[in-house]
Amino acid sequence: MAAILSIYNQKGGAGKSTTAVNLACVWALEGRRVVLLLDCDRQGNAGTMLGIPVDDLGRFTSDLFAGEPLGDCVLRGPVDGLDVVVGDRELSSVEHNLQGMKRREEVLARQLEGELDAYDMVLVDCPPSQGLLAINAVLLSSALLVPVRMTDTNAVNGLVDLRLFLTELAEVGWARRVLGILRLDCKPRQDIYQSLDASLDVAGDWPVLSAQVPHTTKVEKSVLRGSPIVLDAPDSAPAIAYRGAARELIAALTPAIRSAA
Repeated sequence: MAAILSIYNQKGGAGKSTTAVNLACVWALEGRRVVLLLDCDRQGNAGTMLGIPVDDLGRFTSDLFAGEPLGDCVLRGPVDGLDVVVGDRELSSVEHNLQGMKRREEVLARQLEGELDAYDMVLVDCPPSQGLLAINAVLLSSALLVPVRMTDTNAVNGLVDLRLFLTELAEVGWARRVLGILRLDCKPRQDIYQSLDASLDVAGDWPVLSAQVPHTTKVEKSVLRGSPIVLDAPDSAPAIAYRGAARELIAALTPAIRSAA
């Protein structure tokens, strides 16, 4: 059974796609896991960051919602063992169409039932919202990772809103565990970092990963080149941090997944 992890923060620019593509590549590079990266964001950033020419594709995440088989929508990633389904602009129409569907919050989970068995790890890049697309992405997963940019003064307020949102889902029977908060764009000597870091206790029992991704222009440059930092500069501090985060997350997942690690 696949371990399904959603990368979620309802704020835009939180580093969800960057985190998703780097973790996916790390786990695939280990050679012990088959990984699927599912992009549920209409911007399709995950595909771009992996160097996939989005406009040339024939099948997207929107086609999964329409009932297309997963195998018809999967592309091979830049690393052996990594499959990708790319997000697309039609997801905006999907969000609208979901309004009129039965069990609209669980459409994606129903469409993919039995189709994820070939994967050990599934990473879901969630859209920056609390709409039906985001709910479908969250409910497909069993656990969440929350990236937070430590240069964003609104980061803590975003965590408060996210906690309330997940509490509402839990109250109607859709509880999802938060495996951890991943700190990104870290400048530990700056006052804003120290203030935000001290304020992360608003997340309550959500653990903060010990790995934190430092601020550097290398990450931004790797994004522009369409090559995740763990591939573009594997010995850099951000790449090392992402590998550390990947190890922590594996340790936090189910015993079955830990035994395969």
